[in-house]
Amino acid sequence: MLKNELLSYKKVKSRMSWKRETFRMGKEVVARLGYRGNTLCIYLPLNPADYAESKYKVEDVSDLAMYADTPCMYRLKNERRIRYAIKLFADVMEKTGGVRIERVAEDYYLPYEGIVELIGEGLAKRVIKKKSDEPIFLQGTASEAAATIIIPGGESAEGQEPIDEAQPAVADEATDEVAVAEEQPDDMAPVEERADDIAPVKDSGLTIADEGNAVEEQAEV
Repeated sequence: MLKNELLSYKKVKSRMSWKRETFRMGKEVVARLGYRGNTLCIYLPLNPADYAESKYKVEDVSDLAMYADTPCMYRLKNERRIRYAIKLFADVMEKTGGVRIERVAEDYYLPYEGIVELIGEGLAKRVIKKKSDEPIFLQGTASEAAATIIIPGGESAEGQEPIDEAQPAVADEATDEVAVAEEQPDDMAPVEERADDIAPVKDSGLTIADEGNAVEEQAEV
């Protein structure tokens, strides 16, 4: 219903990108549709301050560069808000001189498809953000791998498990343990070996008391 309303003005065309759908009248942007979290929102070239005390609970997103020309955001949470969005868009058309035209409404509804099917059709992609330059191992079909974009310097995308780093991590830990063992100092030798360094006193001809004193003297040294 909302998209049909946006396209019911002369020269208004839409263009779909990965992140949003943009509606232009000639070269001028008159609206955008995009998701904020899990909520579909409409972005309009209106001043949010003009609607601060109104029933339209709009938000100012002028701090976002991608919405600098459409700073007024309105969340489409229910059917009533869609009707309000149509009224807000009418304000845009009134300011820009938009002219309504007769147009046959189209059904833009799409049936649900899983992520695997969407990736296979080229209608979706998944993004993997890597922490380092270590190799990653993609799981899934060739079409899924082809639709995967890898971005360095971050964590894996939420809900995705395409990275299998368990085995390399274990191998690295084992290597570290071996390195630590090899770096043990010589004075950490087994007790049996260190016992040989103590001179025997049993056959020295000393009395038991003298032998005890000799052992104590060696211990002090």
